[in-house]
Amino acid sequence: MLRQWKTRGPGGLPPEAAPEKEPAAEGTATNPQPAPAEIEGAVGGIDNGSIVGWAWDVRRPYDPLEIELYAGDVLVGQGSADRFDIELAKARRGNGMHRFEIKLNRLPVEPPPWKVRAVIRGTETELSPPVSISTLEEGDHLLIGSQYIGEVTGVADGMIRGWVVNKHNPHECPVVTLWDGERVIANQTALEQATETIGAGVSATVYRFRMSLPGNSLDGQLHAFSITVGPGRVQLPGSPILFGPSDAASLGRTLVAISDRLQLLESRHENSKSRIDPADLERKLAAKLLDPFDLLLGVHRDSVEKEMAVIRRQLIMIARQIPAIDADAITAIEEEPVIEDVPVPQAAAFGAVARSAPLMKYDLRVRSSLRLTGGLQWIDGAEGVSIEGAGGIELEGLTSDRVSVVLLGGGARHAAEFNGMVVRFNGQPLSGRFDIMEGGEWTFTGNMIQAPEGSHRSGLGIDYLLDISRPTGNLALWEMTLFAPGRAPSQISLRPAELSIINLGLEGVEGGWHDVEAGERGGICWMGEWGEVPLVIRPASSYVIKIPEIIPLVPEVVSQLELHLDGEPVVTKIARRDGDTPAFSLEGSCTPRFPRNGKLMLRISFPKESVKSPLELGLNQDRRPLTIAVRCVAVGVAETPNV
Repeated sequence: MLRQWKTRGPGGLPPEAAPEKEPAAEGTATNPQPAPAEIEGAVGGIDNGSIVGWAWDVRRPYDPLEIELYAGDVLVGQGSADRFDIELAKARRGNGMHRFEIKLNRLPVEPPPWKVRAVIRGTETELSPPVSISTLEEGDHLLIGSQYIGEVTGVADGMIRGWVVNKHNPHECPVVTLWDGERVIANQTALEQATETIGAGVSATVYRFRMSLPGNSLDGQLHAFSITVGPGRVQLPGSPILFGPSDAASLGRTLVAISDRLQLLESRHENSKSRIDPADLERKLAAKLLDPFDLLLGVHRDSVEKEMAVIRRQLIMIARQIPAIDADAITAIEEEPVIEDVPVPQAAAFGAVARSAPLMKYDLRVRSSLRLTGGLQWIDGAEGVSIEGAGGIELEGLTSDRVSVVLLGGGARHAAEFNGMVVRFNGQPLSGRFDIMEGGEWTFTGNMIQAPEGSHRSGLGIDYLLDISRPTGNLALWEMTLFAPGRAPSQISLRPAELSIINLGLEGVEGGWHDVEAGERGGICWMGEWGEVPLVIRPASSYVIKIPEIIPLVPEVVSQLELHLDGEPVVTKIARRDGDTPAFSLEGSCTPRFPRNGKLMLRISFPKESVKSPLELGLNQDRRPLTIAVRCVAVGVAETPNV
């Protein structure tokens, strides 16, 4: 039979002994069905906006049960009993991963109160007790997406603006969706952090968004633009915003009214010709009708010109990101160089898929008036800029717009120094990829990520994390090119890389990673149970792998780390780094079966039971399943010196 447990907390967790079962209330429309002896569980009530409890099948102690929530006969929510709970583990309920926290997908049509029942999917087994919802406000709090708060603040410069934050996970960068009626226009991740007042006298760090209105918003039709957030499509207060032909309609109505008044005055003029001077009447008509009409036209003309200026700016930005289709931009390559009898695929630096016209290019092999600071100095009697330590290149006339940055240089004799290099642009760190070729040529492709408050330097900046690596003074910087965000070419050099260093967060890094988090040390990426990093590197018999900085959620998790390169296990050596905060470094080697397409996949993973959230461990309120944070990963050909 179904066992009933008094709960110690909101999850309905079992104590050491089970109390007597409470009798069912009289007049209950639907009575719980007795459960098979192998199924145990209970509903713990409502906790933090979810209906919680636990359930497991003794016959299948490690398989989660699926739970369905019903209000009457209406399915209002569903989920899995697959969350870890320490009390369940202590009570030896399988592996302890049988807790459920389920939000509602919908509310019943009839008004409250409601009783929500939890049922094991595919059976008639009902967990007790049912949850009572007395008011519509309580039901709204249980809906998917209720964890988000925010506001649409209005339309300015052709963009709909506002802010949003996840109350339960303030570190999440929420995804907002722009709708025109029932049609999705665009999705955007809110990245810009700011401080907003979210209640009476309460301020919090939120994420702002700015979404461009589509070009058809001036088509003479009425548009209802709204913003929703999260998978539950919760509409933010302040939307929908009506945008459309109000100005044009008022202009049309005014013209009709003026025409009617003009006809009326003309008819009166015909009847009073003998008493009214035509010239005087014309002057009065101009004063009474045409002057206000000119004023009205001026107001509407200013409004239309402002909107057209916004659209022109948007079209210019779009045009910058569309590659010019000219025959000379792509040159066919007839021969393919062969390395170790494995052909390397060739593509122009601006390939047909990824190419985009650069916004700005600086040739540093020709000495110019650009001002260099710190450890960046012009090379005497040679081409380029010497990188002898932390420093920068000041640039004038640049905006704060986000860009992609491409660097080209040489002299990479000690390639490991890139592990501790932090590249910034306009004060914001870049997440990107260093590729080092045979002979010391190197390239970097990076995208700007959110900077800490107060970083407003203009131009390129290079810093070093001295606890990881130090500058050698051998590096030379030859070129710097700026592209629209995410539009830099995927391949800069036609030569295959001997060593590739991925600063995580770069576009193209595979699943398993959370959004990159910026800080004074550049950027780090947290991962959950697994994460993958794709690489394009020269074919070789063996490779070395280095992760110079690993920050674990808890130190014990590092010993559980597993590494595979193209499916082959990597032999690793992990060492603890010096410092107040627990951090580790990793070195490994591997001999994979190299595919002929020249690509490798590095996979980092942990056993599922090692994956916890900071909330589960009592560290903070972050609910994300986390294991380690990694700044960069380096993979190189084993025979490359000084990797």
